[in-house]
Amino acid sequence: MDRKRQRGIYVTVKQKKKLVELMAKHPELISGKVTQDFNYRDSQQLWHTITNECNSIPGARKSWRQWRKTWHDLRSKTKKRQAETNGQLPSLASMLTPAEQEALGLKNVSSTTNQSTEFIPLEDNNDPDSLDIAVESNDSYSDAESVPEEKVFTDPHEVNKEKMEFKRIMEI
Repeated sequence: MDRKRQRGIYVTVKQKKKLVELMAKHPELISGKVTQDFNYRDSQQLWHTITNECNSIPGARKSWRQWRKTWHDLRSKTKKRQAETNGQLPSLASMLTPAEQEALGLKNVSSTTNQSTEFIPLEDNNDPDSLDIAVESNDSYSDAESVPEEKVFTDPHEVNKEKMEFKRIMEI
């Protein structure tokens, strides 16, 4: 009668890759939105097929709800790690694995974009006096003289004095 709850087996790397691959094939599951063309029953059927495929790989055996939870956990953890690497959260010196990048829908930026810097050589005959100078003074770039702002924070002792003074006046 004394049944202890046992921890399940960890999901293997192959199972995670398969889960990410299957989720990439079914973006309607990622969004989680129910439409006329895709309802809860459809998503449940897709999760059952994903469950069958992930359970066929050696490793953890889970129900469709557990695989759905695994996907949400993987996605959440990956988003958190991405935020850490982007500087939005304190960094734990963590890098995203290729599977996590795929889970986020990321692609390797350096391989997908051909960014190049274009250098334009200056002509030798450019004379500083011949260049058109639109503004001759720096005054146009500076802001107008601003009015000093009022003091926002006050001394708490002064506030108490003002309250006491107000109460005294109200009593009269």
